[in-house]
Amino acid sequence: MTERPDYETLAQDIINLNEITSCRHNANILRELRDGDPDWNKELFIMNEEDEDEDGPEGFFVDEGDDLGLLGYFVGKSEVLEDLHIWSLPEERDQINRFFEGMSLNRSIKILAIHSGIGDDNLVSLGSFLGNNDNLSHLEFQGIMIGHEGAQNLASALGRMHHNSLKRLCIESTEISDEGIAEIVTSLRLQPQLRNLELSDNNISRDGCIALGNTLSRWPASNKLRILHINDNAVDDSGLQALVEGMTNCHSLEAIYLGGNRSITADGLRSLFPLLQSESHSLQNLDLSRIDFGDDGAIVLAEGLRGNKSLKELWLSPETSGMTSVGWSAFSRLLCDTSTINDTYLSHHTLTRLGGFMNEGTPQYIIDYLALNGKPDACICKILQSHPDLDIKTFFKLKMKFLPAVMSWFERVRSQRNGRLILDNRSYQSRKLSALYKFVRAMPDLTTIGYWEGRMIHIEAKKRQRDYDALVQDINLEDITSCKRNADFLRILRDGDPDWNKQLFIFFEEDEVADPDEDFLVGEGDDLGWLGYFIGRSQVLQELYIYYLPEGGNQIKSFFEGMSQNRSIESLVLYCDIGIDGWSRLGGFLENNHNLSRLEFQGVMIGHEDAQNLASALGRMNHNSLKHLSMEGNEAGDQGFAEIAATLSSQSQLKNLQLYSNNIGRDGCIALGNTLSRWQPSNKLETLNIDHNAIDDEGLQALVSGLMNCCSLKHLDLGRNESITAAGLRSLFPLLQSESHSLATLDLYGTNFGDDGAIALTEGLRVNRFLKELIFDFETAGMTSVGWSAFSGLLCDPSTINNTYLSNHTLTKIGGYRNEGTPHYILDFLALNKSKLTGASICKSKILRSHPDLDMGPFFEWKMKFLPVIISWLQRARPSHLGTESNKTCQSRKLSALYKFVRAMPDLTTIGYWEGRMIHIEAEKRRLEYEEHITRDRLGLSGQPMDEPRRNKRTRLN
Repeated sequence: MTERPDYETLAQDIINLNEITSCRHNANILRELRDGDPDWNKELFIMNEEDEDEDGPEGFFVDEGDDLGLLGYFVGKSEVLEDLHIWSLPEERDQINRFFEGMSLNRSIKILAIHSGIGDDNLVSLGSFLGNNDNLSHLEFQGIMIGHEGAQNLASALGRMHHNSLKRLCIESTEISDEGIAEIVTSLRLQPQLRNLELSDNNISRDGCIALGNTLSRWPASNKLRILHINDNAVDDSGLQALVEGMTNCHSLEAIYLGGNRSITADGLRSLFPLLQSESHSLQNLDLSRIDFGDDGAIVLAEGLRGNKSLKELWLSPETSGMTSVGWSAFSRLLCDTSTINDTYLSHHTLTRLGGFMNEGTPQYIIDYLALNGKPDACICKILQSHPDLDIKTFFKLKMKFLPAVMSWFERVRSQRNGRLILDNRSYQSRKLSALYKFVRAMPDLTTIGYWEGRMIHIEAKKRQRDYDALVQDINLEDITSCKRNADFLRILRDGDPDWNKQLFIFFEEDEVADPDEDFLVGEGDDLGWLGYFIGRSQVLQELYIYYLPEGGNQIKSFFEGMSQNRSIESLVLYCDIGIDGWSRLGGFLENNHNLSRLEFQGVMIGHEDAQNLASALGRMNHNSLKHLSMEGNEAGDQGFAEIAATLSSQSQLKNLQLYSNNIGRDGCIALGNTLSRWQPSNKLETLNIDHNAIDDEGLQALVSGLMNCCSLKHLDLGRNESITAAGLRSLFPLLQSESHSLATLDLYGTNFGDDGAIALTEGLRVNRFLKELIFDFETAGMTSVGWSAFSGLLCDPSTINNTYLSNHTLTKIGGYRNEGTPHYILDFLALNKSKLTGASICKSKILRSHPDLDMGPFFEWKMKFLPVIISWLQRARPSHLGTESNKTCQSRKLSALYKFVRAMPDLTTIGYWEGRMIHIEAEKRRLEYEEHITRDRLGLSGQPMDEPRRNKRTRLN
């Protein structure tokens, strides 16, 4: 072995740097490294003379006479060098090792770019530099061949980075393949601060994508990844799906480059939906250039972008995309759907590029829409251009309530001149007057009396309030009630009895459920105006349950006018019809009471006009006290519920929304989805019950697009919606596979989804780590053994050890509320998931039970590096992990695995220890030489030879 020079001593003795370099230019670079020239640009390029370019940077040109060990030493000692670009290194292994050994001491380099092959076995030498330099922010490997051994060594080097300085990692055109990239990306699990990951042109296919997806999914949700380059590889549809599963965990992702992966088809593009439709992601740039996805792919992309509000650039190559006018027509409808005003409003208004770099091949009508997008009034301009005669009739059903909104919209319109789409001022004024004329013509009476009608209601209410205030001092409570107990209730409301439970139940006097000693029983002689007045005055009443109010007359009107003054009620539950007067006057109470947290309407039939009045009342809540809203058994229907849902846009603090049995269909789901998507991402919704309605697959898809904005959602009840099929259940994938959501219960009780639905659910839950309960009725689900087999594979996939490891270990319930009808082998896995074992122990137990003979073959390629991990894993295994098997069997498993390693690699098992000792001795020798040199310097003995006994003592370390 060639003895390594002592560069520390050698550097002290060198007077003329020209003597140790091949040219004066190289000597000057060493001088700048050594002395830290303040005028130096802090960049170093190591090149071969053949790489010299007149217009390129000046570099250190490696030639005969240059000692790279000394160059590495000066690089390591430098405190000012920031950029190091290695374009050429000699082939001598010892030279490269010496260079990297010296460089490993550097702490100032921020950018390291390697464009020269340094040999697979030398890549491990980078480990010390990467582990020590916590200023390194950019690391590049470009245009060098990295074999499997090189990938292992590079992964080992990257694994030594325990700091978070690295922001950009580029491994480009290395032909590293799947096996190598899998090792490298696994070592990146501790690097969630990476912002830019470039893996172009590396022959990455399905297995590499799975490994990268697994790494991304294990990063914390707060990771910083913004740009991912994986273009010009061999990614196919299944690889893209695995990759997207990881990317859904990257909420800062802004750009994805997939161009040149020619095996991606329309099916693969559909897997991008979770990224494109999630409100928690803000992807702005998607590169699909040089991919032949055809018209089917264009239609899929347009569908996925339907609710997207962030993407600005979609790169594709018109000449190679295989698209015809059919595909461009799909993109045209995406940018401006002219079928209705609402569809135009919901079109995509953020895309500014669709096609190539210079818009080559993009039709002119697409370019015109792109020119509009990004401007403040793009939506308004598209509506005015696409609908010359605005149809106002759809708003007539709301009478005059919508006229102010229509006029306000027109007031915000300004003449637009964008590309070829022009609306002059005269046309603008004509449109506005036409809309106003249509309203006046349709409702002449309302346009003249609407204002005064509202004013009269307000004046009458104030007048009655003054009448009650004047009479309250002299009123005899027995004179305004039907019995002594009712009079006592008014007295309690008026005086605030401290022993009262602060609850009031209002029943009809003949109701069998009522308790005459505890409830207010409405009978002949009860003045509900006074009851409402005392409720309004009460400062202690917290819960009000209304089971009965008389029909007709002014009783309900007076009751709610008085009640509207209350500020103490926290829970209001209505079980009876309160008529149009009641719904319209409920708004005063909802507006004024900032303590109301629970509002329920149970079994009350709500017609369309009732729904309008209720929506108007809810719209007056300008505070955020309401936490629970329940509308159950109201049969409000799509049209009525759509109006109610729209008024909830300002109630994002709601935690519990119960909508059981309201005949809600597709349009109602669209309205609710739109409301949820407009809430702040920090909304508080935890429970949504939309059981027993008329939801179909398209309705569910619209609902999920809104639920993607509800990251706090824990419980979703979709039971007894009989039109939901397997296709609809697939629309739940974004919700189930997103790392930013933590849905714990999904209720599909009473839904006949069949085996196809079971397979769809298991596919969606494959990477889910949050869902604990999947509830359905085995009698109505329509499942056979095929469906149960899919669930079994989800809970414990025995095909490979890795698939068993990746199985679902969180589900604790599949089937009925009491596990009725669930097969025993499913219950066994659920019981294991529910046990007190940790997640790792549950996984280990499934592996040991499913794989009696552990296959060690896949680990042999790492030689002895993996043996300590296997032994440690087996040492933690206990007989309890094996179910009914004995301790003897457990020990047999451990010895069997160890035997397979020893039998496969007998030489390595005998020399591995001594190799480790030699590495340790060499490192210790270098440390002692360095400490001795420092000590001799301090004693003034640096120029004197070392005495023989001490020299012999040191050399004995060899």
